[in-house]
Amino acid sequence: MISLCRRVRVTNHFLPRLYSSDVNWSSSDVRKRFIEYFVNENSHKFLRSSPLRPISDQTIPFVNAGMVQFKSVLQGKHLPPAPKVANSQKCARVGGKHNDLDAVGLDGYHHTFFEMLGSWSFGSCDKAEACKMAWKLLTGPFGLSPARLYVTYFGGDGQMGLPPDHETKDIWRQLGVQDSHILPFGTSDNFWEMGLVGPCGPCTEIHVDHVPDRTNAGARVNAGFSDLTELWNLVFIQFNRNKDGSLTPLKYSHVDTGMGFERLVALLNGVKSNYDTDLFTPLIQAIHKISGCDPYSHSFDENDSTFQKDKSYRILADHARLLTVAIADNVFPHLECKLRWVLRRALQISDNFMGKEGTGAPLLIELSSYVADSLHSVYPEIGKNLAKVERTISHEAEIYQAVRKEFPKNWVHLVKSKPELESLLVFGSNRSALSAAYRKMNSTNGLNSKVSPALAYHMYESHGMSAELIGEMAKISGKTFSVEDYEEEFEKRRQQSMLSTATKFVASSDSFVGLLDSGKVAKTNDLAKYDYSPYADQYSFPSVSTKVVGILEDGSLKKSAKGGSECGVVLDCTNFYHTAGGQASDEGEILVPSSNGKISLSVKEVSKVGKYVIHYGNLNGTLTVGDSVITKIDEAKRMACMRNHTLAHLITASMQQIFDAPLQEKCSVNPSHVKMAYNLHGQKLTVEEVKRLEESIQYSIDDQLPVSRYSVNSWDIPPGTTVLPDETYPVDNIHIIDVKRGNKIVSREACCGTHIMNTKDIGKFCISEVILTKKASVICALTGPDAAEASRNSITLSKNVNSFLKQVLAVRETVHDLISSNSTDLQTRQSTFDAIIKVHDTYNSIKKFMLENSRRISYLTYDAALTGVREGLSEIHSMARAATEFDVKRKAINANFVVHYLPLSECLEKILLSKYTRLVNGPVMLFALHENETKVRCCVPQEIVSENFNAMLWMQEVLPILVQSEGDVVKTNFSSEGLTLSIQSRAFVYKSKIPLKERKHRCYEGCKAASKFVSRQFKGKKEN
Repeated sequence: MISLCRRVRVTNHFLPRLYSSDVNWSSSDVRKRFIEYFVNENSHKFLRSSPLRPISDQTIPFVNAGMVQFKSVLQGKHLPPAPKVANSQKCARVGGKHNDLDAVGLDGYHHTFFEMLGSWSFGSCDKAEACKMAWKLLTGPFGLSPARLYVTYFGGDGQMGLPPDHETKDIWRQLGVQDSHILPFGTSDNFWEMGLVGPCGPCTEIHVDHVPDRTNAGARVNAGFSDLTELWNLVFIQFNRNKDGSLTPLKYSHVDTGMGFERLVALLNGVKSNYDTDLFTPLIQAIHKISGCDPYSHSFDENDSTFQKDKSYRILADHARLLTVAIADNVFPHLECKLRWVLRRALQISDNFMGKEGTGAPLLIELSSYVADSLHSVYPEIGKNLAKVERTISHEAEIYQAVRKEFPKNWVHLVKSKPELESLLVFGSNRSALSAAYRKMNSTNGLNSKVSPALAYHMYESHGMSAELIGEMAKISGKTFSVEDYEEEFEKRRQQSMLSTATKFVASSDSFVGLLDSGKVAKTNDLAKYDYSPYADQYSFPSVSTKVVGILEDGSLKKSAKGGSECGVVLDCTNFYHTAGGQASDEGEILVPSSNGKISLSVKEVSKVGKYVIHYGNLNGTLTVGDSVITKIDEAKRMACMRNHTLAHLITASMQQIFDAPLQEKCSVNPSHVKMAYNLHGQKLTVEEVKRLEESIQYSIDDQLPVSRYSVNSWDIPPGTTVLPDETYPVDNIHIIDVKRGNKIVSREACCGTHIMNTKDIGKFCISEVILTKKASVICALTGPDAAEASRNSITLSKNVNSFLKQVLAVRETVHDLISSNSTDLQTRQSTFDAIIKVHDTYNSIKKFMLENSRRISYLTYDAALTGVREGLSEIHSMARAATEFDVKRKAINANFVVHYLPLSECLEKILLSKYTRLVNGPVMLFALHENETKVRCCVPQEIVSENFNAMLWMQEVLPILVQSEGDVVKTNFSSEGLTLSIQSRAFVYKSKIPLKERKHRCYEGCKAASKFVSRQFKGKKEN
């Protein structure tokens, strides 16, 4: 069990029912009544919850408040979705400014995941209306007694120059709230700020007294007591906090209100804590039922013997909710370390409930289904993505179990001296990495009390440690760590890396932004990149007439550039697509029409930096700012990219149908192919799945499905839209690409790339390559002419393999006949050997074809061919072994000695000459060729060894013939049976200069020399 360092003040958790027993509020009814009140009775627009991970804001890992999706509206950057809005927003608080992780389980109302009931009024700050609506809902439909409600308001701040908010105080008076229940508080409690800079303003809060019949409890408001807590916060956003700390009134003010849903449900039902509501009781009951542990006993007293058990119940129920909702919203533990921390903590607690390490995952997976039952009616994505949740938890549990099995000795010693280090394992690093990092942190810094940004980056780069993990380790080491300094160092290193790997053009792109801004260069309108239409069997890509507004050369902004230079050109509008969304940029030409073709820029690369699209390339003639030009893209390359990009979407859509949790991690779209990498969370991409994938995609192509593009704002993204977890999308003008079969969505993705308008335009298609690594399954696919070439190659390969296998069967019969007949006919024997060599040559030919065209052959055809040729090769090896054994045996009949070159040696899997020399009783020397090796083995029986004749003397006769280069490597192997010589020619290995014919000739010459030598020992005796 993990110890929790922070303790929350808990004074009274006994909350008797506030109402009669016939009043029961289900969580669904509470949520529904809140929404209906604002939408139906107060003219608000309902907006569904945004995903738990902000798609337009990467500054925070999770949505931690209802206002996050409207942040840009409050900042005045974007228009609101409606004047008045209401919703229930999914929120998580597990890190950063708002972190309730350590408090979970200690009290009855802190959670890692919760829902925020919210209402907003954009563009006007009607305090009276906001207070009135809140008061009427609580005291009307929800039936709360006004006597139990206390309200707070901003009491002013002299340093900020802000007077008390008496307007709000008077509004509450007018609504009938007693003066003793209207309390002023300072900036920390009643002045809301988004950050160090940005929108801010006073707020008023409604607090509720949980103790019945109590009066004059105002002193307990904002005092940390759990028996009188905040219920609803109404923020009046009237100012903007400037960088110098001063406040400026906003042109348009807003009202932002938020109320904790779980607290409200508990309050309306008069139960002891949020864990006693229908949001949690099914989970707690399931834990008890599945684990068989003692039942939950509602204890919040740390001195109670059941407290630790009950705390574990609460933590596990809470964490199961966060994990289910987060993963269903495409937040994956391996990408978000805090979520992995929560998951591993939940697994540890589940193990404790189940009584054995590594057995808790099924319990956690089962709890996720209870969460889905509770929430899917309001958040349908949870039910739809439940298989993804289960698969991810299962895979993460396997990874964690593997981590826990690693126990290096140095880690054991460290934990003995610093037990707190054990808690760091939940962050995902293994013990070896943590040991090394901990020692590095404490040895490098010595007596320093601060972890430097450079050291922190080293710990990230060398040991894979996240900022959160470094911070926790620093805390254990008694050192400070600045996340801001680390992030600055990280960004500096990232930029350096980009500069070192980027092309010459792109490397300088970011530095150009300041030049273009200072030069007041007009921003580029590039919407024309989407201006194309089908025409006959092709697409029409109209050229664009535009003007040069900026020229970049040698790191400077110039008025003109001369011919022969490499430069970047900015236009006021363009139809060139810049690199984005995994798609390669366009190529083409920028022409000055008045020059009759003498002035042009051959565009090789296009990038967008800030608001500028920069066209890089080689200039012909002199180009000047203000010149009128025409843009012409390379239509063939653009068309290929469009085909491939739409194919990429179909691949992802089909992967989502086949696998539980396919996470697209990389996408590369260029004219020649599309390459997609997926994390399948432990599932495998087999040949059968590839076949299903191809069939699904081909079905969509054959059905000639329309492909449409439209734009939405971030709060209007259609349900089920595929978005990438690590991608930041704009607040407005998010492009959605739909592929539909009638009214059914086949594929729906947020994507800025260019696409064909009908799947039929993909034409031919095939998956050409599948690469399986430990972390990803990579799929490469082809379309158009490339796919047509792959189709032709696939047909050729299939025919060749089929012919090869038939040839193998025929030769097998021939070999069988030779051996079974025990033929002594040399011609029959030679023709059989020739047939084996010929079929082996066919194998080599097919192998060469497959290697040369590996990326231009259908993967399924390639895989089937590979299986076929392997089976055929196995047969060849078997035939060659049998025929060689037969050959040597025939040679040894009635012979005093045998000197022989094995003609089938190159057809053997490996050369085991000792096996064949044992077939001969007398002196024997066998020669063989295999790949780049020449092998010779000779054996001389001990009874005929003499001063003039032994294996060494015999081998010395042939060695000069076989070794004719100083680069040849000669290896010898002596045994009691004989001597083996292996000759490897470096010239052959590295330069392939010695052809097979020449190597064979040397073997035959060696045979002659060996025979001549041994013949002198056996004058007048028979040799084979």
